[in-house]
Amino acid sequence: MESSLPSSFELARLQSERNALAAERDSLMKEREELAGRLSALAQDAARLGQDRDRHGAAFDEIVDLYNRLRASGAWPVVRLLRSVRRRVDRMGRIAAAEIARPREQIRPPAENEVAYASAFLQAKEAKGLFNAGWYGAQPLAASCRFIQEPLPVGLAPQARLKYERDSAHIAKKYPMLSDDWISYRLCNLEMIDRTLGAVAQPEFRKSAPNPSFSFVSFFQAKACFAQLARSIAQVAQDWSDDKVEWIILNNDPSTSDAELMALAPASIAQWTRIIGVKQKTGVSAGLNMALKAARHDWILPIDIQDLILPDALTILTHYIKTFDRCRFISAGAVDMDEDNGVLRYRRHEASANQIHRAGMIAGHLNAIRRDLFTDKGFFDERFDLSYDHEFALRIAKDENILLIPEYLHGYRWSRERRRAHKTAWQNVVTQHLTGMLPNRADVDRAKTPPVLDIDRARPIRTGATIVRSQGSRPDLFAETLASIEQQQFPVTPIVVAHGDGATYAKVRDLCARLGSKAVVLHAGEPGRLRGYPCNVGLDYIRAHADRFDFVSFLDDDDIYYPNFARRLADALQFARADLVYSQANRREPWREHEMGPELFPAACLVASNFITNSCFALRTEALLRSDVRFAENMEYLEDWDFLIALLRKGLRFAPLFETLSEFRIFSDGNTEQKKFPDLFETCHQICCDNGRKAAKDLGLPSFYESLLAFNFDRRPPLDDRSTERILSARALFEAEWLGATA
Repeated sequence: MESSLPSSFELARLQSERNALAAERDSLMKEREELAGRLSALAQDAARLGQDRDRHGAAFDEIVDLYNRLRASGAWPVVRLLRSVRRRVDRMGRIAAAEIARPREQIRPPAENEVAYASAFLQAKEAKGLFNAGWYGAQPLAASCRFIQEPLPVGLAPQARLKYERDSAHIAKKYPMLSDDWISYRLCNLEMIDRTLGAVAQPEFRKSAPNPSFSFVSFFQAKACFAQLARSIAQVAQDWSDDKVEWIILNNDPSTSDAELMALAPASIAQWTRIIGVKQKTGVSAGLNMALKAARHDWILPIDIQDLILPDALTILTHYIKTFDRCRFISAGAVDMDEDNGVLRYRRHEASANQIHRAGMIAGHLNAIRRDLFTDKGFFDERFDLSYDHEFALRIAKDENILLIPEYLHGYRWSRERRRAHKTAWQNVVTQHLTGMLPNRADVDRAKTPPVLDIDRARPIRTGATIVRSQGSRPDLFAETLASIEQQQFPVTPIVVAHGDGATYAKVRDLCARLGSKAVVLHAGEPGRLRGYPCNVGLDYIRAHADRFDFVSFLDDDDIYYPNFARRLADALQFARADLVYSQANRREPWREHEMGPELFPAACLVASNFITNSCFALRTEALLRSDVRFAENMEYLEDWDFLIALLRKGLRFAPLFETLSEFRIFSDGNTEQKKFPDLFETCHQICCDNGRKAAKDLGLPSFYESLLAFNFDRRPPLDDRSTERILSARALFEAEWLGATA
């Protein structure tokens, strides 16, 4: 017995060592497999890099051979050209030699290797606009129409794309924007708008003169960069006669005299440069409009003081004016520069001219605009100083084709101030014009504008009223409801509507008296009528005493307002010039902590679903009177949603207020997920959907986009798939009614 004890311990120790060795063996085998995989990948990389090295060597030999043949061809007197070629050959030779001599394991990935090797050629081809697209409306620019008749270097296209993406990323990092994501815009049907603009036919305007003349116009307000622009204009115009070119400058800097301004420009341009002074400072677009009216030539070229115009710009523009002789708006490519004139990127036209609403400033910064276009369409809109050029382009694209040329004719100087202002300016002009880019409605006999009510929205909001319907069955909750109204920081009168027989009315009236309330107690004396009936009794009282109340709101007798409800909604009604303001509400189940209620959406989404609770909106009294809307009295459920749809259908202005100002409790059947009468609920839901469809038809698709684009999604929680689907469902309903399709 004693001898067996050590043997048992020894056996256990050996078993433990065996397990440890087995685990170590498994770990080593796994590591060996990983090393084998890495070795295989390195072998493949080495083989690929070897092929790249051979290809680079062959390309270098080809260039050297080309150089030797050029030198032996008898054209050696073309010294300047050959020296340029020689410099490129030497530079690429040094790059290639360094790459070939580098150990394989240190060679960079092939894509970067190719970009570095071909950079000299790549930059030259890129500067010519060979990788940039040209568009006339929705149609790509034919190769035969280009100014530079040179084949596209297809072999360099992947490297050029990689370089462009890298340059774009560098700009985004160096000049950050708060956010590029505009949620409202992403929810628009952009493809439908593209098709609408793409179908625009070019009107038969008169042909442009084959020998055009040009007027540069600029808005001066600071000396920085002005001298550089002046020198670039002098260089561009050096081969043009004085009667073909002029420069009109609006001097908006009272501290700089006209003589001082002219001293900053080359003397060669003095005879065709004119300066217009102003007594008081003005906005950019207003100043440019003054300069435009003073210009006398066929084509107007607005150019920013911070930018540069590149050589041959007028020659290239002349080519396109002759080729597209009925086009009145030509937009050139831009070279993005930093503050020190360093090239950041050769900006590409990543979208066609009929997509300028979604692609930002692909048409802007340097545009050649025929004079009669301003006569027909008006001058720059003075509301959009930060993006006047893009606004004008959007205005034109709705009616005629814009020509985007691939050549780079000007340098756009980036700055952090420009970058940060871009997003807001772009959103403003798109919001202004997007509804005008929608297709025409199919039902052409119907009025194309939604109903408009004559409401004095500037009228001050001083007092309000809250309608509370009650049967007196929950006195404790009713007391909380009444107290939440009377303790508001803004004067609000409770209008309590007792729905029931005489005994019910007496009970509610006595309860208000015991609570010391000054509420107006009304009697809705027909107990058999549905939920909309007592609400209408309250509304009739408001109509009869409209001079006492500037807005009306609603509250069930088990819900409460938070203390600043009335003040915040009254302010929003007044300052937003709205007819109805809706806010966030909390929901609370018995004996539980409150939760956030329905999330807010653009008001137009009411046609498809409800998200405005009965306790979280305020309606301007005058809007109630003008609209003459009442609650439906045939609905056991959803009568509040149906009421909101009816108000929306009348053309009332809704405005969201992204604050939580009330709380509804989950006691009554209307607020619970499981209904006592599900079939009846479905019937009421269908009534609301049918009325929503009618509202969408009356309001029209532009109303949906106005509501969507005005909604600030940054103020609400991020959209999930379900929320996005709610918005898209509403959009589909508007589109179906607008386009005559089956919803």
